[in-house]
Parts: sequence; C-alpha cells; structure tokens
Amino acid sequence: MLYDSDGRDSISTERLPERCEPDYESMVERINKKIAKTSAFKDAALDYFDGKRASGKMAELIGELVTEERQLSQERYSLIKRQEAAKS
Repeated sequence: MLYDSDGRDSISTERLPERCEPDYESMVERINKKIAKTSAFKDAALDYFDGKRASGKMAELIGELVTEERQLSQERYSLIKRQEAAKS
C-alpha cells in the first residue's frame, strides 16, 4: 500500500476526477449538420418527383427522411434545453 507521510492510505484519500460538462455547442452543431444533410436529401428526393406521387421504396425513403429530420430536431431542442438548465 501507498502511504502519505502521516500514514494515511493515499489511494483511498485521492480526489475523484471531476466530471466534465458536456460540450453542448459542438453536439448541437453536429446535429445541425445531420439535419442539413437529411433535409437536403429529402428535398432532392421530392424535387425528383416534381409534384408527382412517390410510391414503393421511394415513398418509404422519403418517409424515413421526414421522420429522421423530425427526430433530430427534437434531439436538438432537448440539448438546447439541457444547456440552458446547466447554465442556471
């Protein structure tokens, strides 16, 4: 065992490492990039059909993109709220 000069166990008295605050700004930035890519892909798919109805796998793809975009937006909103709460 390791002991300090006064005979105490130095391992058990060491301070635990402090927990770092999450980098909310970079997390929001990453989500914004994902939203931009998803939105651009969705818009390109919709532009391809030029107002016509999509069906089959393409309709499924567009639906997935819409769902992904919405989920990412909700995640961004949640991160922003957590960031505001952490500042308080």
